[in-house]
Formats: sequence, C-alpha cells, structure tokens
Amino acid sequence: IAPATSCTAALDPAAAAIFQAHGCRTVLRATYSDASGALAVTVGVVVMRSTAAAQSAVSNLTISAGHPGVRAVSFAGTRAAGFGDAQRGWFHATAGAAPYAFLYAAGFADGRRGPDDLTSEPQKLGTGVLSWVTNVLTANGPPCQRADIRC
Repeated sequence: IAPATSCTAALDPAAAAIFQAHGCRTVLRATYSDASGALAVTVGVVVMRSTAAAQSAVSNLTISAGHPGVRAVSFAGTRAAGFGDAQRGWFHATAGAAPYAFLYAAGFADGRRGPDDLTSEPQKLGTGVLSWVTNVLTANGPPCQRADIRC
C-alpha cells in the first residue's frame, strides 16, 4: 500500500486533469500480485468531493493502452518490484454509489511490457482485485458513516 498522494502524482496526465476538474481530493493506491508472481495490478481509489463528481469524472475518461489512468506502484523486494508504468497494458475505471472512482492498471510483474494479446490473465486479475476493493469500500453503506472510515 502506497502513501496517499495527489491526483497529479498518482494518475497519468490526461486522467489527472479530468479528476482535478471534478474535485479530486487524494488518491490511494495498492499493488497486488497473483500467486505465480508473474502478474501485478495497481488499484487506485480516487477520493472525490461527491458521488456525482466521481461518476462524472469516470464518464469523461478514455481508458485504453494509449490513454492509461492510474500509475503503477512497485515495491522493491516484493513480487511487484518489476511492475512499473511500462508494464501496464490493461486498464479500467468505474464509479458507483460512493465518492470514489476506482481504477486499475494491470500487467506483468517480471518486467515484460504489456499488453500481450495472447493472454487476458492480467485483465482477470485487475477485475477481480478491483471488485474486491470496491466491495470493501461500498458494500456496507455510505463510507463516511462507517466507524472504520474517517472522512
């Protein structure tokens, strides 16, 4: 888990501009790897001023290999040490009923550059981790009313 940071530091320039225009407050990022250690995904939780702002920002994004969103976070000495921005190849963004936008960037943790059209495994990892993070933060009612979240 990386320290909270600004939109400019955590997102690619085009995505950062969109989120800043809609009231980005901060971005939380964490990187996960699969059991083999070959794949990694960085998930970004963009904290926005409102649910409507999060939804509007996501609807204005163009997320693809040519227009990525969240920047990779790697950690020396871990399976994700070789995962950086150059290894990203699969991207997604979503927003729901909370003041958060959820993004992922997935790819290879062993230094290979993505995307590799022969596999969808990074995308599967990204989708699975993003679903889990989204569920943790939104499934139990409004986040700011939960005892374990400070707003």
